[in-house]
Amino acid sequence: MKKAFSIVVVSLIVLAIFSFVEVYLFLHSTPTQEKSEQIVEVPTGTPFRRIAKSLKVKGIITNEVKFYFLARLKGNLTSIKAGEYLLYTNMTPLEVLDALVSGRTLLYRLTIPEGHTLYQVAETATSLGLCSKEEFISKAHDPLLLQELHISGISVEGYLFPETYFFSKPVTSDKIIHTMVQKFWDNFSDDLRFKSQKLGLTEHQVVTLASIIEKETGVSEERRLISAVFHNRLKMGMKLQSDPTVIYGIKNFSGNLTKKDLQTSTPYNTYAHEGLPLGPIANPGKASLEATVSPAPVDYLYFVSKNDGSHFFSSTYKDHLKAVRQYQKPPSSSGSFK
Repeated sequence: MKKAFSIVVVSLIVLAIFSFVEVYLFLHSTPTQEKSEQIVEVPTGTPFRRIAKSLKVKGIITNEVKFYFLARLKGNLTSIKAGEYLLYTNMTPLEVLDALVSGRTLLYRLTIPEGHTLYQVAETATSLGLCSKEEFISKAHDPLLLQELHISGISVEGYLFPETYFFSKPVTSDKIIHTMVQKFWDNFSDDLRFKSQKLGLTEHQVVTLASIIEKETGVSEERRLISAVFHNRLKMGMKLQSDPTVIYGIKNFSGNLTKKDLQTSTPYNTYAHEGLPLGPIANPGKASLEATVSPAPVDYLYFVSKNDGSHFFSSTYKDHLKAVRQYQKPPSSSGSFK
């Protein structure tokens, strides 16, 4: 009896040592020595066992059962945060578990340049897999959302502030739009509001004009000059005659602006209608917003491209025609000042 008892004790000790070694090796071993990255998605409400199985399939852990018991021992079975994670095959189980519990999800870099339209923003967000283009555009025109964001236009066009953003999945179009519009209002300073009021412009009119300035030039030194041209024209009741506004109003624009396009009436055709178009035609940066409310003190009414990215400015139509002959083809009968 004593011998049998001793055998049982020894067996238990051996089993305990074996189990300890197994646990130790599991906690301190990695699937590979080389660092190979894997993206692991954890949908909201996913059971832990399914998460562990996915990690095993991806080669992030070596044993899903042991990983389950590790999480149970640490009280983390229900602490995993949903999202996408960038994990590596040379991580230990504890490092993997800590990453999932911490919620350090994979961030996607969404960069919006000045002058992009909301449709281009939608395409960029879609290319990153953050949302669908259709959903984004639909939400961008949602009247309830526009009211919530204090936007008086028909869409969020003009208010998606050009900046670099970081989003983790899953993220909704609503969240992306909220973030960008909030950044816009953060940059629409009290000084901009004060100068807008002095010029007799509403915030929406400022954004609309700034978007046109943004599309007309990429030369920072010209923004206030172009702003002056448009302000001078508005004061005199002259049509703005801005090609980018016409283009914005054309569905499926071919890339070639024709005389017919200039004569086609749309809410954005500033050749056909006086004053500002229906709303913004792009999302302006802060520099264009500031140029809009601080036009240069000049009497220019015309500008023409010099084909090097810059423009030649004129105060009279006679001087403008001379510049057109120098830099462009003969002007059309439409009297375009571009």
